[in-house]
Amino acid sequence: MSTKAQLSDIEQNPCRDDFPLLAAHPEMVFLDSAATSQRPASVLDAQRAFYETMNANPLRGLYRLSIDATDAIERTRAHVARFIAAVDEGGNPQKEQIVFTRNTSESLNLVASSLGRTILSPGDEVVISIMEHHSSLGNKSAQPQALVLSTCAWTMTSTSRKTSLRPRWGHGPRSSH
Repeated sequence: MSTKAQLSDIEQNPCRDDFPLLAAHPEMVFLDSAATSQRPASVLDAQRAFYETMNANPLRGLYRLSIDATDAIERTRAHVARFIAAVDEGGNPQKEQIVFTRNTSESLNLVASSLGRTILSPGDEVVISIMEHHSSLGNKSAQPQALVLSTCAWTMTSTSRKTSLRPRWGHGPRSSH
């Protein structure tokens, strides 16, 4: 149960003003950020500037718009590397360490795919929380073709039991007993 002081802190949050949708609807509490995050005005401005001045396929073309788009992405990667301290031993930003993906599921599947190819073996068991979103459970591309894995989840109860899951590709897991 939230106290009046906690609710007041949320309502008075100065960061809300950075997000046009939240600023326009002060009564709104947006809790679906895993699926869609709200964007601050600075991000919306940057997106608009990109679409108005260099909207082209980056990394593929030899024409001015494509080169400008590629340069903008590379500058952004360098900026993010500095911001999160993705640096080498000498403290120099390493933009090559920054990978942009479309969403959290794609990011997690990229990590799972990379780890799956390097550290998992046939018959290994992958243990997850029962609360995992189905999009992170049924990705065939995250597993090497010859690798068959058993996925199970822990249900946290007073006696904690393990439940085996059978993946239904594209539809998430289904419990089996």
